[in-house]
Amino acid sequence: MVAETYPWTQVDYSSWHGSLLMGEPVKLRQADLPKRWYRFFEGLGLRLHPAQWEGFAKRNRVKYYLCGRRWGKTVVGVCEVIRHMLETPRARVLYLAAHHDQLDEGIGYLRMLCEAIHEHEPALHWLDRSGSTRAPRIEFGDGTIYPSVFLREGKLRGRGYTMALIDEAELMEQAVFEYAIQPALGERRGELVLLSTPRGRSWLYEYVQKAGGIILNYPTWTNPMFPRL
Repeated sequence: MVAETYPWTQVDYSSWHGSLLMGEPVKLRQADLPKRWYRFFEGLGLRLHPAQWEGFAKRNRVKYYLCGRRWGKTVVGVCEVIRHMLETPRARVLYLAAHHDQLDEGIGYLRMLCEAIHEHEPALHWLDRSGSTRAPRIEFGDGTIYPSVFLREGKLRGRGYTMALIDEAELMEQAVFEYAIQPALGERRGELVLLSTPRGRSWLYEYVQKAGGIILNYPTWTNPMFPRL
């Protein structure tokens, strides 16, 4: 059996003094938060490339990463989930993907980051309860993540969430979004993070503009790790 390894180069954690995990109110030193989050992820062995970091550092309740293939949308989306889980008491996150393979990849990255956090803060545990219930869920700290594929609208009803992340959101039917996702976020004014490959201007693009969200448009070549032929 091959040992599971992290896909990122490990970075020395000792140079960072203080932690968002140790109970310090997030509202303190707001101006320094972007830099501290960068060092936080670096301490876990993950270094976002410049375009990923530029998008992550921008704050808005609705964010739409409209980026080229192999840009790293899933990784930065996982970072958005981690940030929300650590900033929001009793967070309830809906993690959606178009296909099971995409869902498995995203949850795999999320699990590796959460396990790396656990090494530095043992009180935060990753507990996958997906096998013991018809509604898969993952607990981390005092928050819960609900992973699913967006196959049909009825499957996603019934809960309120503090955040929803939708991978390849352009593939979601408008009816599913309007009748399942929007009401689930409305009660708590939840965050919405959308990840997608450009497919022309759609109803989703118009929704983000009307909602006062930000559209982060980056082509594939802004990923410095992508080979240029």
